Amino acid sequence: MFKLKVLLRAPASKAAEKADINLTTRCISKRYGRLSDRNYLFLGSLFLGFGLGVRLSYFPFIAFWMGILLYLAIQKMRFFKDVILYGMMGFVIGVCVWFLPQISYVGRHPFWGNCLSFSRGHFTDWGGSVITFGGLGRVACLVKSIWVYGLGGWWNDASFLRLAASLIMIVTFLYSFKRYQFDRRGFFLGLYVIPYMLWVILGQNVANPRHIMPILPAVLMLIAYGLCKTYEEMNKGISIILTVAFVVSMSVISFRLVLRYHNNVPAPIQLIQFIEKQFDCLSTKIYCGGEKRFFDYYAPQWDVRSIQDVTGLGIDLKSSLYKPQNILIVRALRKIEEFEANNPPIITFEANPYTDDTKEGLLLYKWNGL
Repeated sequence: MFKLKVLLRAPASKAAEKADINLTTRCISKRYGRLSDRNYLFLGSLFLGFGLGVRLSYFPFIAFWMGILLYLAIQKMRFFKDVILYGMMGFVIGVCVWFLPQISYVGRHPFWGNCLSFSRGHFTDWGGSVITFGGLGRVACLVKSIWVYGLGGWWNDASFLRLAASLIMIVTFLYSFKRYQFDRRGFFLGLYVIPYMLWVILGQNVANPRHIMPILPAVLMLIAYGLCKTYEEMNKGISIILTVAFVVSMSVISFRLVLRYHNNVPAPIQLIQFIEKQFDCLSTKIYCGGEKRFFDYYAPQWDVRSIQDVTGLGIDLKSSLYKPQNILIVRALRKIEEFEANNPPIITFEANPYTDDTKEGLLLYKWNGL
């Protein structure tokens, strides 16, 4: 385009020709570069809106998104309205894609009623928030979820190989903080991590490691930064040895866990196989918690009810038209006290805390009214 423009104008001198080419090139690059920035801004906001529909617990990342919008708007005051418009438009469209169909399917009033009921239950009953599960036990679960199940750090039941990798992670992580000079990248990293981390600490079930997964990439980046700084500022040979030792040890640990998961049947599957062999689905009713999803997938023909405690069990039995011959209770090891069960379990299914979602294992009880 700019070559054709130069030929048509036929400038009188080489200097004028060069100036004309540079001016036209800058105009084109500014125009299309700005459109590209708008597209990135729109798409990023759009996918954030989609993400909230996939998992609403990602809402703390709205703070990160707002920080980016404000930063871009301040940096490019000439395009302040464009930045806000494209960002808000992408986010609103992304949310509406899943929000409006749900309202139209359920109905406006039932939808808000379900939202309030779910929020109340999450924070005050079964969600594992700081209101229902606090104290040192919560701190220990949070540390274990991040350190052991998230990063693969050493614990008292782990091998020496895991200890070596853990020491490398700790040293490089601390060294990254020592050598890092805070700038806008650090600001945005904090804006990404801190709001979500506060939400996990206060509102999430810290016993489930899946809640801290969005934090792990930031931690791994800091560990990698520490390794790079060790290579740049200290002995390069030591840095290479640390990096190779870390990669090899974590690879071996991961490979062993994959083999163990492949060779061992998970506790929920063992449970379902045992019940199918020992009981009749027509004369058996099963009460459990989150384990219900395994029955829904692997054994949908069984009558399985999701309850939280002995009160819910009693209410469901009283409302039933018939009393089944076998009443079974499936609970995780740490939750069986909620049913006041004094009789020994029929069977205990041990779990691998590093590969099984149940971690502590599952207990199967036969309810006799105790």
